[in-house]
Amino acid sequence: MLRSQWVLGNEASKRFGVLASLLLPLKIKNANKKGSAAVTYSPWLSLANEPGGAELHSLSVQNRGPRIQPVVDRHYLTLLSSKLREGTDRALGRITHVDIASDILVDPTLNASIATLVPASADLLLQILPWLAGIVSELGFEVIPISHYRDGKAWKRGFSHIDYLGAIFLSFQYRFENAVSLGHARAELAVDLAHEIGHQIMMIYQHSDALVDGDAHTPIYSSVRQTLRPAIMALHAAMAMACMMEACRGILSSSETTTKEKKYASGSLSMFSKHQPLGLQSLRAGARFTKVGEGILSELETHANDIFAKGSNDAGSARESVAYV
Repeated sequence: MLRSQWVLGNEASKRFGVLASLLLPLKIKNANKKGSAAVTYSPWLSLANEPGGAELHSLSVQNRGPRIQPVVDRHYLTLLSSKLREGTDRALGRITHVDIASDILVDPTLNASIATLVPASADLLLQILPWLAGIVSELGFEVIPISHYRDGKAWKRGFSHIDYLGAIFLSFQYRFENAVSLGHARAELAVDLAHEIGHQIMMIYQHSDALVDGDAHTPIYSSVRQTLRPAIMALHAAMAMACMMEACRGILSSSETTTKEKKYASGSLSMFSKHQPLGLQSLRAGARFTKVGEGILSELETHANDIFAKGSNDAGSARESVAYV
């Protein structure tokens, strides 16, 4: 039986919750040293002393609360799109080092659907993983809709950024073209939210610890991308996948989820069972870790063994899951 310490479960949530409660006031203090007059945290606090940044921060403060909340205000999204492109030659240029073929979704066509789906998925996530409630309340997550296309088709994409804690970027055109018709959109988004919150828990630790001891760019197999990635990103992937696995296990055991949602969770867990062990083995063999990083890796190893030893994915079909990229 897994005994959580660093990243998963009630005991871990107390630890990273305390770190978050100490970190956010420091971010406010640092922003105010640069000319901001903020008294409340938002993901855009570091932009508050720039032209338009104070308004962006204010819009976020007005929208946020102790919950997972979608951003559907067109003015907010337009201003954010402009700020994250500012000074670069591409969309999201300030937070991505390469062109990822994504941008803030300003078109309001899907706003009503997003405004309905995100709270429903957030409620499901906190029902099945109640230990996340503390960090959700502390950071007040905002879900920023993005557009993402490959070869002219809407595609799935999600990411977070260490400098903008509390902001979760997720694509939505894909969801309403595919997952809704399959009947598992709520469950799929709950799993994706778990993925991104997993990243943000890791980012909280990274503000005070390197996690990887030595070269953080050593190429290691990523259980999410299923290719070689820098060691720190491979560790992130293992954590994100562990959170997705926990969400899938919760969906399977919940009396409140539908047959189609359980089928999606079972298929996803089946796919994860092929890649999480490879990622963890690669991390163990190819990288060195700080004390905190070692604690996290050991916990993720124990967690994977706990899940797969119980055969939680025995009803799964990998055909029913969709790769998260």
